[in-house]
Amino acid sequence: MGPRDTPTGAPSKSTLSFDEARVRHAIAASALARAVSKVNLPPVAAPSLDGLIVEVPPPQAPTSEELLAALEEEIAFRIPLVPKPHGAPAALGDLVTADILAFALGTILPNLTLPAAQFELEPDSVEPGFGTALVGRTVGSHFTFTLKLPPDHRLEPLRNAEATFQVHLKEAAAVTPPPGDVDSPEFLRALGLPEDPEEVMDLIAEEWISERESQHCRQQLEQLLPQLLSRAPVVIPESAVDALLGGEWMESQGRFLSAQNVSAQDQEFAARAWLENTDLRERTKRRIHTLLVVTAIAREHSLADYPENELLAYVESTAESAGLDSEEPLEALASNPEFRESAHYQFVWMRTLDFLLSPFTVPSV
Repeated sequence: MGPRDTPTGAPSKSTLSFDEARVRHAIAASALARAVSKVNLPPVAAPSLDGLIVEVPPPQAPTSEELLAALEEEIAFRIPLVPKPHGAPAALGDLVTADILAFALGTILPNLTLPAAQFELEPDSVEPGFGTALVGRTVGSHFTFTLKLPPDHRLEPLRNAEATFQVHLKEAAAVTPPPGDVDSPEFLRALGLPEDPEEVMDLIAEEWISERESQHCRQQLEQLLPQLLSRAPVVIPESAVDALLGGEWMESQGRFLSAQNVSAQDQEFAARAWLENTDLRERTKRRIHTLLVVTAIAREHSLADYPENELLAYVESTAESAGLDSEEPLEALASNPEFRESAHYQFVWMRTLDFLLSPFTVPSV
């Protein structure tokens, strides 16, 4: 079941199939490996794999209520979105894309400064009352407004604070259901689904099972990886965390702030808030530690050695979902070193996780 077409890409569904989740995990690992490739990191020996304990209850067959909920989600995901022209007003329910700058207490609010934020327009999107302020604003417009943040705001210093938002409403798309009842052949056909409702439910059940397999695999990894990390302790240098977070801040926010002519003082404040976030730093250390340990396991068990045709098969089967944009995978593997490196790391990452989970196979529903 494919994604619906939107101006800037559809919002993700709440769950992913087993294969989609594996590929996305591999993409993230490959991106992290590239980001830390120039950072001096300590060596890590592969941990022992003996005596690992993973106890995750097997997934159960779906209930009728779960399948109906999955059907509703699939239909909502597939309903077409019609882009609104420049100058058209945004309305509740639209999928909007906006650049958002937020200020309060005399400085920028990094957590509420969002380049190209995409969300369904509801009264309390982003912050209570924020969505209401966007209703009727026109596509392409720039505007500023002030909101009083709620007394129970998640960030204590911002409770009851006056926040100023500078917004560029870049795009809006209206949800446009096709004609007919939801179980009619014309409605289902317009959404790219089989015309027979029973066939639709069969597809929904297959997807539900694949999603639960993905969830089961993720839960296994959540139990497995901490055991592996504890067996291969390492001190991640703070300089490595600074380098990685600094690059990620620049990609996600820094260039945007510079393009918006935000003052150097506010840019420095936003970067410092990112770099000094204790929880974010700890998560980053775990990401790097996991990368080092999984890479060491791949090296120890020769999982980076494989026939060339297996890499080509991987690229051909996952090129689109893995972001390996090429109509000629074989040519790209031979002529584009960056493409090949990314594909190689993704493939080795998937092989290694499959190897680690192989003793704890995903049971069939």
